Amino acid sequence: MKKLLYILMIVSLVQMPFVSCQDFLEKPPSQDITVDTIFSNALNAKKLLYTLYGSIPYKFPLDKDLTLHPKTPFMMMSSTTDEGEAGSSTSKTNTYNTGGINSNNVNSATDFKYGTFYKAIRYCWNLIENIDKVPDLTDDEKKMFKAEARMIVATNYYELMSRFGGVPYIDHVLTATEDWNYGRMPLNELFGKIDNLILDAIKDLPDTRIAEEQGRLTKSFGYFLRARLYLVVARPLFNADAPYMSMPNPSDNNLIFMGGYSRERYKEAADVCKEAITYLESQGFRLYLKSDTQTGKAQDAYLAASQLATHENPEMVYYRQVTKNVTNFRDWSMKYLGPRVLGSGSLQPTENFKMQYQMINGGPQTPENGYNSQEPYKDLDPRFYASFIYHGSYFGKNTFTQVFGENATTAKKYDPQKRNNWLAGCQTSDRCRTGYHLRKFLLEECYRANIAVNPITPYMRMAELYLMYAEALNEYNQGPNDECYKYLNKVRTRSDMPAAEDLDYDGMKKMIEYEWMIEFAFEGNRFFNLRQWKQGDVLRQPVYGIRADRDPADKTKIKYSTFLLEERVFDDRFYLYPFPQTDVDMNYGLVQNPGW
Repeated sequence: MKKLLYILMIVSLVQMPFVSCQDFLEKPPSQDITVDTIFSNALNAKKLLYTLYGSIPYKFPLDKDLTLHPKTPFMMMSSTTDEGEAGSSTSKTNTYNTGGINSNNVNSATDFKYGTFYKAIRYCWNLIENIDKVPDLTDDEKKMFKAEARMIVATNYYELMSRFGGVPYIDHVLTATEDWNYGRMPLNELFGKIDNLILDAIKDLPDTRIAEEQGRLTKSFGYFLRARLYLVVARPLFNADAPYMSMPNPSDNNLIFMGGYSRERYKEAADVCKEAITYLESQGFRLYLKSDTQTGKAQDAYLAASQLATHENPEMVYYRQVTKNVTNFRDWSMKYLGPRVLGSGSLQPTENFKMQYQMINGGPQTPENGYNSQEPYKDLDPRFYASFIYHGSYFGKNTFTQVFGENATTAKKYDPQKRNNWLAGCQTSDRCRTGYHLRKFLLEECYRANIAVNPITPYMRMAELYLMYAEALNEYNQGPNDECYKYLNKVRTRSDMPAAEDLDYDGMKKMIEYEWMIEFAFEGNRFFNLRQWKQGDVLRQPVYGIRADRDPADKTKIKYSTFLLEERVFDDRFYLYPFPQTDVDMNYGLVQNPGW
């Protein structure tokens, strides 16, 4: 119970009073910080520290913005890829799909608000610069607080870099009297700054935490974040002979690429990934396996890997748990993750994505591999059954039926006495636009009984680290070696898929991309992976749904057909976010990304 209460403190504390409502890069008023109050005792200092943790990305939607986190998470950005479609045709994420994203609406249409990152960074530097004033903290505690804050600064800069490229780098609390014209830092320099922040923090973070401190950062978080950082700058978006688009002033191109292609960046990434794997495995982290489940099923191991907290799940390196505005997981998930019964129905899988799953024998969905378009859900990769609710699948207490036109008026409003009634009716409204519902994050036991659960979302799990390592090895060696096969197949065979073997560079590249796509379905990774691999063509493809109809000749049989749901737009400028125009217009040296 103490552990749970501690985690809840991290994510639900009130906004601290020493920061004004202005964004971090606004010149602060001279009277907006009451340092003496905040750092007069350990309790207030701890409240500030726990508030900082709120800036680490939480992937699920929220009813409203939190202090350091917006309500639209990057998991919902899956609806701007081939993975999914927003449950509502008026969803703000559709601004991307229609090409309507711009510098004036970017804060409302994307997963994070630019100023929110800098608000978190400002909170962190306030703590780092003032924590020594707290009289009732030990020197070791003060050192620990500083390390945690530095790691959170690094995390925020990493997330900024992934979205914008080079950004202004602030390494202290801005004062009212100093020059605050901070322009964007070249990408290569920003990479080095983030790396140094991580290394400095790792030195003073512990290997493990006691039960009462679960949820606070450890060295493992730092090693993992560093592996992500090195792989991002090695991938084609940043690691190229020329930027994806030229800046209006070519001298600014160093803001959006590393200055030239170097294969050695993949070698560096592989080395950092291996160091992280070695360390994390020494701390007991590994994949969650079938043998860890009560059922012995591959799909249950896959589900547990992304649903269970660290103390129950050796794969979960770091997760977020937000309780604010979430009173009951069943009702909340019905609103945001399942169909549009209570409201948003935020993410619905597409037929495009369903067709990406391999057959259980490792081949594509073709007749030669046993695929039958009128039995479209037979013998697929087990991770499909853990991720999709489809016609004929069983969930909770009911079998899902989505025959077109039948039960069309059912479940207009959620009825707690008939909590599965949303499983009837499809394609008649925003409730089920694609013919599928998302299953992956829905806790089935909550639908069998009225169970209140505060959901967690994964931020780091070991499967990602293994795939990062395999990718870096294949790219550096221009083909797979034994290590590459070993770590790719750890992920692949966990789900009862056949081990990859006898592949050349291109074959392994496709296999690694497949595992990224399927293993991390709907977790938000694909939005960034496709951009970092410069695979905009995938994002330009039209999106399709699936329709089930009664066979006119035999009403007991179902006939399936696909239908065009949406034409999509992807311009090269979409590879990086635009900076909000309001920030550009503040004239502190912020140069807009190309095309915006």
